[in-house]
Amino acid sequence: MAKNDFLPFGIGAGANVLTPADWSALPARSKGFASGAAKSKELNTAWRQSSVISSVVAQFIADSSGKDVLDNGDTTALLATLKNLLTPTGVPLPWPTATPPTGWLKCNGATFSKTLYPNLALAYPSGILPDLRGEFIRGWDDGRGVDMGRTLLSAQSHAMQRMTGSTTPIHAQTLGTDFSGDGVLKLIKTNMTIPSNSGGLNTGGPGILFDNAVAGINTSTENRPRNIAFNYIVRAA
Repeated sequence: MAKNDFLPFGIGAGANVLTPADWSALPARSKGFASGAAKSKELNTAWRQSSVISSVVAQFIADSSGKDVLDNGDTTALLATLKNLLTPTGVPLPWPTATPPTGWLKCNGATFSKTLYPNLALAYPSGILPDLRGEFIRGWDDGRGVDMGRTLLSAQSHAMQRMTGSTTPIHAQTLGTDFSGDGVLKLIKTNMTIPSNSGGLNTGGPGILFDNAVAGINTSTENRPRNIAFNYIVRAA
């Protein structure tokens, strides 16, 4: 278990501290203690509150990172560890504006400096960010057999499932009967006949219709679900 040097103060039963109500009402809480006027109970409360929250945060860092949290004054390393636990470097996140916040990069297929951003290079060893503009992210198959043949960070083009259908045969022996279609093929007229004064098929005979753009269906050049556009970004360091 990782070590945590930041320990709480004054948390034992019957500790000599103020009640939350007394601490809230204490004038010195906003102005500070006057020289020589602080009482031990008041000081103990201030020390306990600050030490408890620092101890909890430090324990979270130690437990989540597996690294020792040392009372050595190295605030830079401690802050870096905490930031990486909150949002790991390289994880794409949706952002609602065109400009990412400081320390973040767009997932736009651009190259980045692996020297400047070594932690980001651990996630993207090629030094190239994924281009997520206009893309959906899909969970990696990882042997499940649903989306076989894929590698991590591989791109996949759009596609749609194969659509099939069939109809009953149309020939002289079936004239006067209803024809049918199934699947994506729809019969638009049935019961074809030959007029008595003609040697050909009735011009009002059966037809087959295939069209997925039926009433109420949106069509486009690609298949897609409903969506909202966000800007995918990653924390760089």
